[in-house]
Amino acid sequence: MAMSDRATYTQAAERRPVAPAPGRPRPRPSRKGRAGHVRWVVGIVLFALFAGALAYLVHDEMLANDQVAQTRASLDAVHAQSSAASQQLAVARRDLSLVTTQVGSDSTALTQDVSQLKAARSALLAAQSQVSEQTAQIGSLHTCLRGVEQALNALAVKRQGRAIDALNSVSASCQAAASG
Repeated sequence: MAMSDRATYTQAAERRPVAPAPGRPRPRPSRKGRAGHVRWVVGIVLFALFAGALAYLVHDEMLANDQVAQTRASLDAVHAQSSAASQQLAVARRDLSLVTTQVGSDSTALTQDVSQLKAARSALLAAQSQVSEQTAQIGSLHTCLRGVEQALNALAVKRQGRAIDALNSVSASCQAAASG
């Protein structure tokens, strides 16, 4: 191959951009070259979208995991408080049962005491009535004895009429004292 042939061959093998003729628009690159660039751009955009979506999902999953951890911690705290409250409730129920039993016993004792108090009150009223009767009888007896004493004194000085008058004045009191 001669040098001139080689130059022609080299020129034919290499594609060089041809300067546009004046007044003509610049030729566009071939579709094959432009499609390769578009694929790269679309690939990069798709990769960026995929990476962004993946980052969003990873971030969202991390937030969800944090919320789950916080919820578990809150649930554990609530469970601990619930256990303590359940124990306190069991103690309160036991205390309430004891108090209820004690109240029942005290109510029974109170009922018995009220019955005894009513019986004592009835006995007291009966005793008061008896005392009143005895007081009246003692009063009648005292009046009768005073009249008998006056009658005896009158008889001692030989005043029979006065003795009879003294006995007549106390005869109702003497009968009341004798009937009681």
